[in-house]
Amino acid sequence: MIDTRQDTGTASTPQKYLTEELDWATPLPLELVHRSADTEVFLTSVSQIGQDVFSLGARWPSRHRFFHLDEWGLHDPMAVAEILRQSGIAVAHAGYAVDFGTQFIMVDFSFIVRDRERLNAAAAGRDLVVRLTASDVEHKHGSFRRANLHMEVSARGRAVFAEGQARLLCLPPALYRHLRGRHPMSSPACPAPHAGAGRLPAALVGRTGQADVLLRDAGGATAGSPAGVWTVEADPMHGGQFDHPLDHLPGMVQLEAFRQAALALTAEAGRADPGRFLGCAACFRHIVDLGAEIRCTATASERASIQVALFNGKDPEPATTGVVRLSSLSGGVTMARP
Repeated sequence: MIDTRQDTGTASTPQKYLTEELDWATPLPLELVHRSADTEVFLTSVSQIGQDVFSLGARWPSRHRFFHLDEWGLHDPMAVAEILRQSGIAVAHAGYAVDFGTQFIMVDFSFIVRDRERLNAAAAGRDLVVRLTASDVEHKHGSFRRANLHMEVSARGRAVFAEGQARLLCLPPALYRHLRGRHPMSSPACPAPHAGAGRLPAALVGRTGQADVLLRDAGGATAGSPAGVWTVEADPMHGGQFDHPLDHLPGMVQLEAFRQAALALTAEAGRADPGRFLGCAACFRHIVDLGAEIRCTATASERASIQVALFNGKDPEPATTGVVRLSSLSGGVTMARP
C-alpha cells in the first residue's frame, strides 16, 4: 500500500500530537494521516501506552461517498482497512517523529473482520479504539525507517472485532524519487473515464452506484468458472477513491479492485453478496501506474478464499498479489476465527 502525497513541511514532527487520554471529539490534523479533506480523516487522537505500543481513537465514517452502510445496516469492512492505514501513518509521525514529506510504503497489508455483527451501525455507535503494536522497529541515521505493525480494532468499551498487519517503510523524498525513476510525482495523465461506461454492473461487484465500479470485462468469469480476468479502470476524479492527485493506483483502490473481483467471481444469478466480504491480504511488489492497462485476476481456491493479482501494463509478473477472505455464508453473520 502506497501513499505518495507531498507534504509541504520537512521538519521533524514534535510529539505534541500525542495525548494522555483518547478523545473522539474532532479529527486529527490532515497531515497526520496524509489526507486532504476532513471527511476522509477517521482518526481522532493518538496516545502512547507503552514501548512501541499505541492507542488511537477512531470513528466510523458518516455519509461517506464510498464507505456506505449495507442493506443490513452494517458498516463497510473496507473502512476498517482505511482506519488501519491511517493508524500506521499517524503513529509514525506522532510517535516516532517521522518528518512530513517522507514517503510511506506499506509493502504488506492485511486485515480481517472477525465478527461482522460488531459492524452494526445502530448498535455499536461510532467510536472505535485501535491498539497498535510496532515490532522489528529499525532506524537509519537516527530516523525511523521501518517496522512491522499489528493492529486491533474494537468498538469503544467492547471486545476486539477486527485486526490487521502491515509492514511499513518510510523513505526520504530523494530516495523515493530515485526509486521511482522516470515516473514523476504528478497528477495522472490519463483522462477520467465516463462514470460506469463499459464497466461491470454494480450489482455484480457488490456496489450500489455504477460510478464506484472499478472493473471492465476482459474475459471476465462465466457462471461456475473458477477464475476470471478484468481490466481495472479507476477514475482519478472520484473523491471517495482519490483524496488527492496521484500518479499511481492507491493501495486502498487496489484492495477494492480485489474485493470487486472476488465478489464478481462468486456472484450468483448476476448479483454479488457484499455481506460475505470479511477482509483481504495484499503484497505490494511494484507501483501500479495510472495510464497503463491494469489487469486484475481472481481464482477461487476454495469458496471462502479467492486468490487475486494485479498486473501493470504488459508486465507478466504481478505488481500486487493477494487473498480475499469471504464468509461461507450469506449476509451479515458472525465468522468464526480461522
